[in-house]
Amino acid sequence: MINGMVIKSKFLGVRTKVGILAILYLISFDWMYISWLSGRYSYMGFEYHPVRLDLLLVSHIVAWLPVLWIPIKLRRPSVIIYWFLFLMTYIPAVLLPVYIKLSNEGELYILILSLLAGMFIISFSYFLPLIKLKRLKIDGKKFMGGVYVITILLILYVIYIFKGNMRLVGLSDIYDLRFGSDALTQGNYVAYAIMALGSCFFPLLLSLGLIRKSYWLIIFGSVGQIFLYSTEGAKTYLFSSVITIMIFLLIRKNSDRFGFKFFSFFVFLVVVLNALALYSPDSWLLVVTTIASIVFMRTISMGGMLTAQYFYFFSTHPKTYYSHINIVGKMLTYPYGNEPLGRVIGYYFTGESLLNSNANFWATDGIAAAGITGIILISILCSAMFYVFDSAASRHDIVFSTACVIIICMSLLNVSLFTTFLSGGFGLMILILYLLPAQARILK
Repeated sequence: MINGMVIKSKFLGVRTKVGILAILYLISFDWMYISWLSGRYSYMGFEYHPVRLDLLLVSHIVAWLPVLWIPIKLRRPSVIIYWFLFLMTYIPAVLLPVYIKLSNEGELYILILSLLAGMFIISFSYFLPLIKLKRLKIDGKKFMGGVYVITILLILYVIYIFKGNMRLVGLSDIYDLRFGSDALTQGNYVAYAIMALGSCFFPLLLSLGLIRKSYWLIIFGSVGQIFLYSTEGAKTYLFSSVITIMIFLLIRKNSDRFGFKFFSFFVFLVVVLNALALYSPDSWLLVVTTIASIVFMRTISMGGMLTAQYFYFFSTHPKTYYSHINIVGKMLTYPYGNEPLGRVIGYYFTGESLLNSNANFWATDGIAAAGITGIILISILCSAMFYVFDSAASRHDIVFSTACVIIICMSLLNVSLFTTFLSGGFGLMILILYLLPAQARILK
């Protein structure tokens, strides 16, 4: 009885600390957005308008509330995705529409409360016991041999298609690289090869290398991602290995305090980086503002701004009713012709026909598809996907299976849930972890 009370007291103590961190994060997020981001990138849609006190308080309370149930202990690998979703999609999607103020206050109340409901629905799978899936008896060495062979064949195919068109470029030149690669990826399915390598096989080998302490696997997986960056200029591939290694080091020793440690890092990152962006000497300014732009504008805040734009646009324009998904589009008429959702939104708000404003699944599969109802529906589907993924990965080491999906976390922040599952590697990773022999048979 006493031991149980002690454990409960420790748990509540950590939960309280996470709640305090959430308050600090909201304060630091506001500071970053108002003092730096909205001034520097208002022309891109990151505007700031004064907000009525009641809406300001409600939005921040709603942004904070998931702290009451978000898993702090790392017991399932999808928890890492949920935390990424909370910090880099949910909080910005609740706060930024209020600041940008495209919609009226009554609509904003409905939006943020719907996002809160969606966040809770996704967490529902954590209250259910996992399914004990029937496992196939597969030899560990043969399975990994097959992984190596498939990886090499896919690499050779990518090299064959791109030939001399691969190059490492600076972040300012990636759009030129992407424009040149578009013609090379048409009609040859090489995009699927890149997806399989970048979202599944390279992360799998990198994660195995981290668990095994195999330097050649770590190097192979990391260099492989840089190789993919040289084909299409996808920043996700460039940074994924570093982020995976950092999170692995964070969780490898004590997964019970994962949420607290992960949140602490984010608060520290936002406070320090914003202070540097505001007060750095001129000699540091170029480097600091480049990093701050990637972290604050592109990574943390873009999803919130696009949520505001999608919500405003689809309140007066036809919804897709999931016809933006290829399979559904064969049965229902997509209302925007041949233009993908991202380009429809990009052109509407900027007038640039080539701007592809890809957004998170609440915006694309939720708001664009069926409005507020769509947020609820896609949250139910997301919860089901998390549940299937956790069940498929249940017999593997939690640190290993978590490291495997870091890049998928990054993908889910910017694209449709269906895209993440079908062509973003999530479905393939679930299959691989289901088929992958038990840890003891592949780590020898």
